[in-house]
Amino acid sequence: MTKAIVSTSANPFHFGHLDIYNKAKEIFDDVKVVIGQNPDKSLSQNTKFHLNAYNIPFEIVNNKTIADYCLENNITHIVRGIRNGVDAEYELKLDFINRELNVNVQTIFIPTSDTFANVSSSTIRELIKYNKFDIIKKYMNEDAMWRYIFGERYICYFGKSCVGKTTYLNDNNIKSINVDTYLWEVSNKIHGEYQTNKFKEDSKHLIYSDKFTPEEKFVILYNQDHTFFTNQFWDEFFRCIPIGHAIDWASVGIYWDLIPSKYRGQIKFVELTCDSSLREERIKSKNFTDKIKYIDSLYKMPKIVDERINL
Repeated sequence: MTKAIVSTSANPFHFGHLDIYNKAKEIFDDVKVVIGQNPDKSLSQNTKFHLNAYNIPFEIVNNKTIADYCLENNITHIVRGIRNGVDAEYELKLDFINRELNVNVQTIFIPTSDTFANVSSSTIRELIKYNKFDIIKKYMNEDAMWRYIFGERYICYFGKSCVGKTTYLNDNNIKSINVDTYLWEVSNKIHGEYQTNKFKEDSKHLIYSDKFTPEEKFVILYNQDHTFFTNQFWDEFFRCIPIGHAIDWASVGIYWDLIPSKYRGQIKFVELTCDSSLREERIKSKNFTDKIKYIDSLYKMPKIVDERINL
């Protein structure tokens, strides 16, 4: 099996880097992105956080050369993207040093697609200074963009019902707000109690209805929720989260496309799980068997998972 790394400073990681990674996957059996600490380029403290948004394998290497990393991990090829002749001249010099440090490693140069030929991390950082987010979104994953800019401001614990989430939060003295209640408090403030209660009842009847498949329910819920959970709602929702409190949000995956990306990109998502047999015991002890089958049928994973903890 041929192992390769795509080496980049990723400050920030953009679609040009992703283009090189995808091309490398077509050539090598095992590919991941490796970010080395370049003494000439300061690495953002949000590097790992924003890279999670791309859902690709990566590793950050500290206090060692990329050539030494390859030697220690039996990696035979370094993949680098080149945009122009200036890049090529720089990369050839880097390749010479890498072979001096590790005679078994080879550098493969892959030309960047024309679409990204003029995009660089330094250009994106300059655009960030002037809040040119609509332009940046053309060249970065949008969640990654906000993660790079804001960093981790909130932490959200999620997981299927009866995995022991509440116990974990209590045992670890984690202050949290329960979104199942908090959503409706915010809604009462934004929409009024009458409209909130009507929405809750309509949603409840839909969730427990046998007339629709889970896929059909998702479509109906999304269309309904999209007009209910407005930007004004989310502005109020996040404004009022107490500092230092985590978000206990089991069903966050359902709301994924409804949460504005500028807020979604500030949340670290931690999945809490447990062994299936232990969960079954908890479900039976609470007489939740019938209820759970509906809840599980509507359960959705968020598109980004930063950490998994098995309880």
